[in-house]
Amino acid sequence: MSGRLLLAAALSAAIGLGIAGCGDSSGGFKEDDVVKALDLERTDGAYAIGGDVFCRVGEVYTTRDEVTEVAGSGQKDLLIASKEGNVGVRIVRPFAPDCSKDARADLNRLDKPPKE
Repeated sequence: MSGRLLLAAALSAAIGLGIAGCGDSSGGFKEDDVVKALDLERTDGAYAIGGDVFCRVGEVYTTRDEVTEVAGSGQKDLLIASKEGNVGVRIVRPFAPDCSKDARADLNRLDKPPKE
């Protein structure tokens, strides 16, 4: 009987670890999804939207938790986030105003559920 109890405990632990390993509570995106959505290209330790050096992104935030943390910090003015706050980026100044509008629109498209 102790063998069955041990097997049940091991299965419960494995299932618990499997569930805990399935992403985070806020959903989250893959960084590649954001890179594609914003047409980001690697440049000098950052990304540039469409290769434009006046539209540089220093960091990509792929979860609501990351976006919320940055929004509540002293870096809020460097944050461009989707309307729902599920995904965002930290800009690198100087940053062209038209890039901000386009980036926000692209991030908003990521908020929408994928079509089946």
